[in-house]
Amino acid sequence: MSKKTLTVIASFVAAVCVLFRTITLIYATEADTGFFVFRLMPLGVGLTAVCLILPVVMLLFCLSAKSDGSVALTKLTGIMSIAVGLSVIAYCFIGTYEYVIVWQRTLEMISGLICGVWFVLMGLKAFKKFNLPEILSVAPTVHWVFKLIVAFSNFSSNALVAEHVFTLSSISLTCLFMLMYGKSITGFAGVKTKKFIYPVAICGGVLNLTSALSRLAVTLMGKSEVIHGDSAIDLVGIAVGVFMLFVLSEKNNEM
Repeated sequence: MSKKTLTVIASFVAAVCVLFRTITLIYATEADTGFFVFRLMPLGVGLTAVCLILPVVMLLFCLSAKSDGSVALTKLTGIMSIAVGLSVIAYCFIGTYEYVIVWQRTLEMISGLICGVWFVLMGLKAFKKFNLPEILSVAPTVHWVFKLIVAFSNFSSNALVAEHVFTLSSISLTCLFMLMYGKSITGFAGVKTKKFIYPVAICGGVLNLTSALSRLAVTLMGKSEVIHGDSAIDLVGIAVGVFMLFVLSEKNNEM
């Protein structure tokens, strides 16, 4: 099965997961605690399980994709890269956390600014060729490592609810993808990186969109009280989710 076909299927799976996750938040989640409503627990557990299993199924399907692990830098992915960079930079100034140590937030902000600038410059390379220091390719990985630390700290003061599982799993997969992406775009990708970068990108993209778009949907419906410990509007999650879904499905250009 080709990468483009799998990407279309993954987009459909993401839409289904967003719908199921939104239904779970609205109808099966207690606003006060974030846990499932007791009488609707089978619905909540069932839909949550589907939303977690489907991305894994896509990962397994993508292992059979006809992919050489090459990373595309087309005008489309260039625009996506710029969008990711701008959203990361913006979040450095508007993101807030209730239970985070100052040094954790500071390092997340500094790494986020460097990461955002790198993504913007990589996007601009799709329109005008220029060289970037290869060491900067580690910036996204470092930033998502700090995002994971901050997320763990922020959630540690609350009970682990389904919402946190989606956030932590999407950040973890994004961190792994950023490591592979940085190695690939600088020409240091090994055999395992080339084999697994596309499956990880698709699985992580679906999880990011499931987590971010469902929170956006319930917020637009006036039900933001069911969100616990996360941002109601996660533009980074949306931008990164779209980027991960499509960056490896585009025909590769010379970088």
